Amino acid sequence: MKQWLTSGGNGDTVSVTVGLPDDPVLIEQDYEMVPVDRITTHPENARRGNIEVIRESIRTNGFYGACVVQRSTGHILVGNHRYLAAVEEGLAEVPVVWVDKDDWQARGLLLADNRSSDVGTYDDQLLIQLLQAASDDGLLPGTGYDDHDIESLLVALEVDAAAAWQALKDTEAPQPGSLSHNVDVIFCQSNPMLGAFIRMCSWVSAGVISSSVNDSWMKRASASGLEKHIVFVDNEFKEYDHAAHVRAVKLLSPRYATVRDIMTRAQCDEVGIEFYPLDAILEMAAEVNQYAERVVLIPKYDCLDDIPPEFMLGYSVPSSYGGTPLPIEAFDGHDTHLLGGSWKLQRNALAVLGKNVVSLDNNMVMRVAQFGTANIPGGGDAHINDLFQAPYRLDKPGWVLPLLYSFQSILSDLLDAGCSVNGHGDVAEPAAHADGIDTTDFARLGENVDG
Repeated sequence: MKQWLTSGGNGDTVSVTVGLPDDPVLIEQDYEMVPVDRITTHPENARRGNIEVIRESIRTNGFYGACVVQRSTGHILVGNHRYLAAVEEGLAEVPVVWVDKDDWQARGLLLADNRSSDVGTYDDQLLIQLLQAASDDGLLPGTGYDDHDIESLLVALEVDAAAAWQALKDTEAPQPGSLSHNVDVIFCQSNPMLGAFIRMCSWVSAGVISSSVNDSWMKRASASGLEKHIVFVDNEFKEYDHAAHVRAVKLLSPRYATVRDIMTRAQCDEVGIEFYPLDAILEMAAEVNQYAERVVLIPKYDCLDDIPPEFMLGYSVPSSYGGTPLPIEAFDGHDTHLLGGSWKLQRNALAVLGKNVVSLDNNMVMRVAQFGTANIPGGGDAHINDLFQAPYRLDKPGWVLPLLYSFQSILSDLLDAGCSVNGHGDVAEPAAHADGIDTTDFARLGENVDG
């Protein structure tokens, strides 16, 4: 069997036999060095490759392999992105294998080449060993991998998110009177009227998503006095805009502000967001820290020892939206903010971390309130019509009473555990307010907030 190593100038060819000589399916092919302007990418190629990674490989390792090209059209069937990278690197010619296939056969080869790489898998342990050896020898450049990729692979092998979340679900809630610290409870909303309404309740603090803080929001928040009472500024998870986030934090000077989640490259790829290394996120946090009392960093892999002590940690409570894959015990000893998830799981996290839970925000109460569901003391939930003797109207403003009931249940549970809430220590049980409420008043309040 021959093996193609290199070729001469333009038009030179080298014959190569692919596979076993006696296999009737495999044929002898000619590789020809062809000027790049004689061929073109296939117009129906659905694959989107990473040109920069291939360019780096060409710079480091040279151009290996060949483009398989349909002779009649000059369309590349195999190696479209390798060709584009070669052009961007200034190569004048590339090795080509010409094939005589009609358009339907060409499409089949195009699809098969793309799909065959998709369905492949790795032995992750062996891959990590190979990458670590390459890193030690300074050979990672040009491979398409970097040290962050090694970190991602190690995280994937070491972290069992499902087990961590199940352990949290199985945790017992705090025992009555077992805690004695303050917890800031926050409701984060983009609607300034709803935020102002929550602020009037005094025992729940108001927060906002930074992407909502535009000129219109500021005007409405200023009219209600809300902008002076925002204690928490959260950020968009998938569409993080650091400049907009810093602007919002600077305008509102909150007690707490988050910054972009700390994630591995693989975690970012999985949810389709841009990857930032830890050092870059720490720089973002330092900038936000100029305008907030405390900055909350949200690690999604075990880098807790690398986070400076002046920052709080954020634990994303598991929900259908995702969550922190680390065991909740990893946050023990760190001031922590609990982000989202159900109140039941937040209670369990509080039982594990105790006084380390400094604050929490819970917006799931709003989601379930829209269906008439409210949290009840003890971490459960019930339909609002089961909590009141008279039917409660569940049209557009019908979320108001379930929302209020949920927050009083949360506050009641915290007080029962021995915590104070936003500096208060005497929030009444929601059941004490259930009898005799005129629910039409809540409906009218909801209409005003929605308006």
